[in-house]
Amino acid sequence: MWVTLQSSSLIDVIITTSESLIVKSGVVEVNISDHFLVSCELNFKKPKLKPTYINAGSFKDYDRNQFVMDLAQIRWHENFSIDDENEKLSSFSGHFLSILEKLAPVKSMKIRYRWCPFMSREIKELMKNRDKLHKLARRTKMTTDWENYRVCRQAVKKALRESERKYVQNEIHKNSNRSSMWKVIRNCLPLGIKASESATALLTKYNLPTIDLPVPAQIPVSGQFHFHPVSCSDVQQIIMSFSSNKAPGLDKVPMSIIKDALQCILPALTDIINCLLLTSEYPTLWKMAEVVPLLKDGDHEIADNNRSVSLLIAVSKICERVVLNQLTDYIY
Repeated sequence: MWVTLQSSSLIDVIITTSESLIVKSGVVEVNISDHFLVSCELNFKKPKLKPTYINAGSFKDYDRNQFVMDLAQIRWHENFSIDDENEKLSSFSGHFLSILEKLAPVKSMKIRYRWCPFMSREIKELMKNRDKLHKLARRTKMTTDWENYRVCRQAVKKALRESERKYVQNEIHKNSNRSSMWKVIRNCLPLGIKASESATALLTKYNLPTIDLPVPAQIPVSGQFHFHPVSCSDVQQIIMSFSSNKAPGLDKVPMSIIKDALQCILPALTDIINCLLLTSEYPTLWKMAEVVPLLKDGDHEIADNNRSVSLLIAVSKICERVVLNQLTDYIY
């Protein structure tokens, strides 16, 4: 700023496109010249993201034996006398959730960090050493320090790739269930055009089976499809085939809890499924789902960058699997 006895003119200008970074601005009066300094204070700190909260069952004080004992006190046979499928399911869910709420209440929990299952303590120490070498190289600007940093950085990348490779390989061999195995593989696929090429490489590397689409068969009019009742053993076999770590639905009941309670609720649950098959009706409670956004790429605040996923109630998946099995047996 040019200052004289008669006037003052602004000749120095600070222009910004990010007004949010400006903490304060003004003119600093100095006596060493007839120019006053135009100044601004910037805040380059990365804004702290708001914590993410989720509603989930708290299993800190969950006792499986106590849960089974409490369920055994319920008169599940009274559920058999209810004719309406919605009332039958509502009565079943009310008793089941009231017992579970005592031992594993639904609470609001803060997600502190993103879980990285293949990150080991040795890799974390290696990353700390890499960061120290980087700071040293920036301070000294010596060629040897920069070279030490690059060697350590390359070692971190190699250790991360090797640890992730072993983790994925172990998860694939550990999960005999095909859906769980493909879930692990999908988490390894990059986003973008080359995803199909990576999928093909994983198929070849781990000798995974490919899915051939069947040719539609000509079904005669006389061979009409009808649902038939299922036994308790059929339902039990289906439940035990599900993975226990599936995300729960709107009621926050994971499949692992269904497995724990199976000896008490199996007859009542089988009766509900058979009632639905007989009436060809689907209950309203099972039509509701919790929709969560999964980030595809870019800014998560932009709706188009997210893919919506519907989390269904775990019990509804059991009925769906019964229907799927009967339809598959009929078609093939």
